[in-house]
Order: sequence, then structure tokens, then C-alpha cells
Amino acid sequence: MSQLLLIDQVDYLGVFCFQTENGVNYAYASDAVFSSEHALARNMAYATTIMGAIAWCFYVLASCLRFPPPLWLLVSSVIVATCVCEGLNFKWFSSNECDFFECDLATSSRCGISACVFWFISAIMTYYVFKDSKDHEGGEGGN
Repeated sequence: MSQLLLIDQVDYLGVFCFQTENGVNYAYASDAVFSSEHALARNMAYATTIMGAIAWCFYVLASCLRFPPPLWLLVSSVIVATCVCEGLNFKWFSSNECDFFECDLATSSRCGISACVFWFISAIMTYYVFKDSKDHEGGEGGN
């Protein structure tokens, strides 16, 4: 563990920071990695943010541009990958640090669970946009 962590004062551990019993949050040093689970969770957090931003930009552009069906399928796949990366953030709970400090679900973890669910729902809905736009493009679509 990092020398910054005073074992008797730590209340919560997170992927990027920790909180002491008096409610003060401290960020880890940028190169602080405690275990392979911690490194994986940190990398998945970055990947989730990047892929989520790409999907968000695509949705913003889709409000004023018409995209071909294969692009909708690609975005749906990116969103599924975002959902998987969001879920892999929870690999942190299997680390030695969490075994020692008895980690539990705090606010950010609960938000991560709901984000994972919403990413999955978004992927399904985006896939149906792909399917619908493909049907309309091929002349098989409805009205």
C-alpha cells in the first residue's frame, strides 16, 4: 500500500482516491497502482469514459445528420464494450486492498451499476435503430 494511506484513518477506498474517517478525500498519486485488479479497474474507468464520450458525440451528431446503418451497428458495439468496461471496474472489489479494508458499495459503485445497466439498454436501443434504418434503406421498412 502507499505510504499516504494511514491504515487506522481510512474509511473508504476507491479506484482513484480514498476517504478518511473525517470525510476528507485524497487522490492517489498518478503512478500509484496497488495491484493488478487496481490497475485493471483504473484502465477500465478511463476506457469507459473515452468510449462513452464517443457514443455521446455520435448521438449529438445523429440529431442533425443521417448516418448509414453500419455506423449504427458500430456504435451499438462500442456501447456494449463500454458496458463491459464499466462492469470490469468492479474487479477492484476482488483486490487484496478490498479484502483488507472490507470494501462495500458506496455512492460511486451504485452509480457504476446503474451506468452499466443504462449502457446495456442504450446498446439494445441503438441496435434497433440500426435494424430499423437498414430495413428502411432496403425498402423493406414500413411507412
